[in-house]
Amino acid sequence: MRTREIQRILRDATPTLRDVAKMAGVSYSAMRSYRAGTRKVTAALLEALGTALIHQAAILARHGRSLRDEASKILKREYDQQLRDLRLGR
Repeated sequence: MRTREIQRILRDATPTLRDVAKMAGVSYSAMRSYRAGTRKVTAALLEALGTALIHQAAILARHGRSLRDEASKILKREYDQQLRDLRLGR
């Protein structure tokens, strides 16, 4: 797995408040106000935020599966190499 892929995955794993606001379709300023408790939360916001977070969770789950698959491939290659080494008496 390339470094850029890892960087993208880690960025996706830690969205900023600005990212969450964008995903929910509200301004960053509004999201800050919601977080501070100075703006009334509406059903529409809850729906949008819930949808955004579910979408984010799906992205993270996909990344998690990808990382585990990559780890399995690496472990299999290492195991196969150890078997070859044993057969060759190394």
